[in-house]
Amino acid sequence: MNPNKSAIIICRTSSKKQADNTSLETQEQVCREFCKANKWDVLEVMPFDGISAKEENESRVIDLAGELKKRKGKFDYLVFYTVDRQARSARHYLFLKYELKKQGVEVRAAIQPF
Repeated sequence: MNPNKSAIIICRTSSKKQADNTSLETQEQVCREFCKANKWDVLEVMPFDGISAKEENESRVIDLAGELKKRKGKFDYLVFYTVDRQARSARHYLFLKYELKKQGVEVRAAIQPF
């Protein structure tokens, strides 16, 4: 592993139904494989179970940005399974991406190559 690069993984399910196809465990496994392929150490996994991205999304994203700011300088990448695991709104996704960019952190989606 590259000691200079590290990641925090965010996993989120919005309902019990979702546990069948993109469970927290599945998301974490795919994200860990993505980090390993990029030679990033995984510092932390932050699971959010049964939390809808539609309901109270703005306050959830602001809270997440605040939590990640406490870890400033300790990680280089924030990794999600897919972007919609973080937010359903482009505005909320871009807000978090912007806030993290100010801290020198890049946002990556494990199965979306952008």
